[in-house]
Amino acid sequence: MQMPRIGFTRRPQWRTCHLPWMDLNFPDCCPQGLRGWHKTKFQSRRPSLDPGHFIYVGNTEEMACLPSPNQLRGKIIIHAPRAKWGDLANICQAVPFPPRALDKNPEIGKWFEASSLSEHQLNRLLKSSTIDKLMGNGRIAEMSQKRKMREITANRLIRYYPGGQRQLSGNFNPIPGMNAGCQIAAMNIQTKCSDLAIYESRFIHAGNCGYALKPEFLLDQTAPRISPKRIVIKVISGRNLPQTGKRIHTYVNIRVQGEKEDKTEKATRKVNDDGRNPKWEEELRFDVRVPELGFLLFQVKRSQYFGLKRACIASYAVPVVNLVNGPCSIPLHDENLVPLDKTYLLIQVTISDSSSA
Repeated sequence: MQMPRIGFTRRPQWRTCHLPWMDLNFPDCCPQGLRGWHKTKFQSRRPSLDPGHFIYVGNTEEMACLPSPNQLRGKIIIHAPRAKWGDLANICQAVPFPPRALDKNPEIGKWFEASSLSEHQLNRLLKSSTIDKLMGNGRIAEMSQKRKMREITANRLIRYYPGGQRQLSGNFNPIPGMNAGCQIAAMNIQTKCSDLAIYESRFIHAGNCGYALKPEFLLDQTAPRISPKRIVIKVISGRNLPQTGKRIHTYVNIRVQGEKEDKTEKATRKVNDDGRNPKWEEELRFDVRVPELGFLLFQVKRSQYFGLKRACIASYAVPVVNLVNGPCSIPLHDENLVPLDKTYLLIQVTISDSSSA
């Protein structure tokens, strides 16, 4: 059964998120009244707070599909096995991902079931086999795997999380999973990096509500798409950049993330001055074939010792579909993704249909 237009969700910031998601594999993220529930059944250990006020409870037998985000506003959705949690686990019942699901009917399973995959499991599902690569069909096989995964995620929820080797809480690239239609990426939010900045930008530009709609073609692959775009970015200057008190080489690096064919990276020339208000006045061109899935990552970097030492001093990520024609002042964030006070990157954006894409 076809689900409503499911989007991407992230872990909640409890004061601002209208569509929170509580994963019971990580009990520390639960509200105080719920901690400890994951150890016992609800009937044997009730919290002092009435769960009906903030936990979504629904009968899946009387429902045909997921409720709308507006119906879930202000509610907590419990992702847990129904056998242990009873009626509290309803529209997001945790079940194992079916083995060899991509080789079977993509509509396998039920709309209220949710599965979790590690980043390695997901990568293996999306990659082509060694035999396909040896026969020269690797690219075609990968596209087929991605198409099947999108059909599965159009009918059920998929969450993916960091692999077990990330002992230091490093983050993974969330874009392949998002491009395959997976709804939830369990990022390590304590580790600030460019991958987290790109993932957060999906929600910042959706009103910071913790929910963003998928592109229509991730649900219906026959749906129309935005035409390929050519994006010309004129990097004009920086304003109030952090200073070191020394003359230093400063430049802007712009990276396009998204589908494999769109990945590219370009940089401006280096300017040698005090680094506070550098001027570049340089144009960079990018061809983006799938704008709906693309991101632009702006990084202001400094270079020392003939380029042997490089550091990113400010950055900002934005989805390609949120770019508009004309002059733009980009607010920059520091290495901890905290907005810098009155620090901007001035650019001029020109977007047109790309004939070469």
